[in-house]
Parts: sequence; structure tokens; C-alpha cells
Amino acid sequence: MSKGFMANKVKKFVCLGIACVMLSSLVGLSGCGVSDLKSQIEELRDLMQEQEERIEELEGENEALRASELALYKRVAKYELEAYARNKGEDNYCTEEWEVIMEIVAEGKTEIDAAEDKAGVDGAVTEAREAIDEVMTIIEHFDLTDPKEIWDGSFEDGLFEFLIPGTEDAAIFIFFKQIKEGAWYPQLEVRHLGLAGIRSFEYCSQSKPQDFPDDLAFRQTAFLFLTESNPETFTSAIRHLERLDFVRSATPANVIHLGEW
Repeated sequence: MSKGFMANKVKKFVCLGIACVMLSSLVGLSGCGVSDLKSQIEELRDLMQEQEERIEELEGENEALRASELALYKRVAKYELEAYARNKGEDNYCTEEWEVIMEIVAEGKTEIDAAEDKAGVDGAVTEAREAIDEVMTIIEHFDLTDPKEIWDGSFEDGLFEFLIPGTEDAAIFIFFKQIKEGAWYPQLEVRHLGLAGIRSFEYCSQSKPQDFPDDLAFRQTAFLFLTESNPETFTSAIRHLERLDFVRSATPANVIHLGEW
């Protein structure tokens, strides 16, 4: 209900009441003296003053109610914006890009607080959501048409039995898929692999699969070291990695460490 509508409604009610009072007073004016008439006029003026003050009070209450309603609307909008971002899933983004999303949320909340009406709140939410949607997920960086290579299940002889402590280590060698044109390799972390029993995850460099003819088609690679090095844990981990959309291949490897690692 608008302020003007409320005020007009109250004024109509007051005027009707005053008119009734004046009518009833005038009916009994016959034979009244001047002093009596003046007294009744003063009473009517006092009544009108009281009603005007009450109108002002109602208008103030109405304004406070509208402000309270807007404050609640803003609170809900901020909660929904936060939920929209969280539902995107932090593990679907690299750390830097998730930080960008959180910055967008913070800025969006500031704009919501500064809005003067519900339309302004809605506009701030829409703008923030659109900005969040533009932040690339991990998967969106990669060319998913890049074909996978499935490990044949074989291990090199003695991969786990004849390692030199402190020098050699059994690991899983990961080739990531090629990135899309104009994209960049996201900085993946252990949490993005969704795999338990990881001792460490170390990027190597950009490398080229041996069977890929294009010398410019380099891919990011990494070594994955598990807490338990045996055929069973390696097989389970490799099959898990092969199901990740951004992994091209995963194979067991012997890593020779040069110096400290």
C-alpha cells in the first residue's frame, strides 16, 4: 500500500467524521449564543488538529513498515546470492577463480545494501549472478574432444620392489587434456582429483604425447604419489583418474628424484 493511498484513505475517513460532528452541531445551533458557537468551533478545530497529527503518525508508521520490508527483502536477496554461488561448487573451480566468485558475491551484497527499492535489489542480484556465470569452471578450460588413452593394466617389472629409497619412487604419471583455444591451464589441486590416499601431487611441465603428430599440441603433466604403493592401489587410482573429464591418460611410472624433492 503506497504512502499516498494510505494518507488519502485516512483523510477521507477523518473528513467524514468531522462532517458528521459539524452536522450534528449545526442542527442544535438554533437558540445558541455566540459564545456557545465559538466554543463548538474551537472544539472542532481541536478535533481536526488531533486527526491531522494522527494522520502524520500513520504516515510515519507506514514509512517505517516499508523500510522494514525493504530491509528484509535485501536480507533474503543476499542469502540467495550467496547460495547461488555456493551451489556452483568450490571444487569445480581452481582457487584463483573461486576467489573471484567470492569477490563478486561481496560486491553484489554491497550493491544490494545500497539499493533504494526492490527493483534496485533485483538488478544488483541479476548483475552479480551473470558475473558469476562468466567465471570458467575447471572443465570449461579443457578441450573435452581431446581423446583419452586408457592404460592397458600392465606394470614395469619391479616397479614397486626395487626402488632406491630417497632416490626412486613409484608414481602415477598424468597427462591432462589439451586446453581450449584462448583458455589456460587451471592450477589443479589434490581436492580436484577426488581421490583418497594421495601423498603428494606435483606438476612437471608441459609435454607432448608421443603419438600426437602436432608439435604444438603440448599438455600439462603431473606426478601423483600415493601413500600406499602397490598394484592394487595404483590400479584403483588410475581407473578413477581415467574417469575425470580433464585427464587424457594416467599410467604408472618410476620417478628418479634429482636432489631434494
